[in-house]
Amino acid sequence: GNGTCGKCRVLIKKGRAKSAPSPNLREDLVEKGYVLACLAPVADDLVVEAPSSDFATAVIEDGTALLARAMRAQEATLKRKIKIEEPELNPRVRRYFLEVEPPDLSRVTSDKSRLKRAIRESTGREEIYLPLSVMRTLPHHLRQEGWKVTVTLDRPSGAVLEVEPGDSSDENYGLAIDIGTTSVVVYLVALNTGKIRATASNYNRQIETGDDVISRIVFSLKGDGLRLLQKLIVDTLNDLIYQAAKKAGINSRHIYCAFVAGNSTMIHLFIGVSPRYIREEPYVPAANLFPETTARDLGLRSAPHAVVHCLRGVASYVGADITAGLLASGLT
Repeated sequence: GNGTCGKCRVLIKKGRAKSAPSPNLREDLVEKGYVLACLAPVADDLVVEAPSSDFATAVIEDGTALLARAMRAQEATLKRKIKIEEPELNPRVRRYFLEVEPPDLSRVTSDKSRLKRAIRESTGREEIYLPLSVMRTLPHHLRQEGWKVTVTLDRPSGAVLEVEPGDSSDENYGLAIDIGTTSVVVYLVALNTGKIRATASNYNRQIETGDDVISRIVFSLKGDGLRLLQKLIVDTLNDLIYQAAKKAGINSRHIYCAFVAGNSTMIHLFIGVSPRYIREEPYVPAANLFPETTARDLGLRSAPHAVVHCLRGVASYVGADITAGLLASGLT
């Protein structure tokens, strides 16, 4: 609303509006009757004409098709310049089918201790953490299938993300998420095989608050703006995760990790941290690498058990979108 971007230019066909001057509106356009809507209080009934834009008629394509077009244009060059090797499959989250020793009158060790012993014997890991959310259902789940359970383990932290009755160890999925200023793409990946099972994409709903990062930073500083922007991107992602899971025919509760890329402002808004000082000199982000959190804490109800890791950025305007591209390219 400060006339800083010039993108709200409209032509007044009928009526009156008192427009303040702006360096982002050329004099010849002012003479033709153009004003910036954000600087033009309405003084009468108006008929206005908005310039046509690609955005008005754009159609979001399936994520695979959207990226395929760009990849085809660059593939030959990349092959000449960069040798890209298949990465070693080493997922952060693994699922283990375990048979836990049941208790009896001579061995009355707690359910938690019995489970941890079974995990140690299967994985060799000593440090294991069972959060309260897992403990609340642990006694029932251990007994439901005769002490046979599938344990989901986040290997870096040693946290048990879920204990599920029976053998569902093949159901192990993760997300690769690209939060763009305009569009968002979600890839659903089978962690046991490394294969992409489904993609989904759509516009970033934050667009309704502004087309570019500067507009959104400004919006975030107004009243409840930051909370609303975080909700808009979370709502976008919840819908896309649901769509991807439906395409793949899986239960989204079996999604256990999400890796998120995006420019510095998009990452701040997703986490719910103010990006204010990215815009103000000397242009400093709150962090280039944010702590890991859970999908539940962020409001991602479509994947409630997932650990969420936002990739590292470098600076205010060299974000995780750039570092993700460099990582994928194989450049060192």
